[in-house]
Amino acid sequence: MIPLDPLPNLIDQVYARILEAISDRTLQPGQRIRQNELADKLGVSRQPVSHALHLLHRQGLVAESGKRGFEVTQLDPSRIRQLYEVRGAIDALAARLAAERAGTDAAAC
Repeated sequence: MIPLDPLPNLIDQVYARILEAISDRTLQPGQRIRQNELADKLGVSRQPVSHALHLLHRQGLVAESGKRGFEVTQLDPSRIRQLYEVRGAIDALAARLAAERAGTDAAAC
């Protein structure tokens, strides 16, 4: 039996998409994030969006705004550099997993 490749779970995928939106300024500093709208755009339920936003909050990339709300924080240049480093690491991991999966699929044929 071939072991399963570790796939990023749904929360990790949602986290990566929100992180990308913050880094490319699709989500602007100070912009309120509406969890229901974001969940609809990503095609997921609100729960993984909520978990991902709490992870981003712990990292200082979003701040709580009122009851159950978040907004994108203002980022200084050093924070933006860190953000791109994290994004680069995520992209590298995704590429490595895809290459491993492609190699396993080719070997199985």
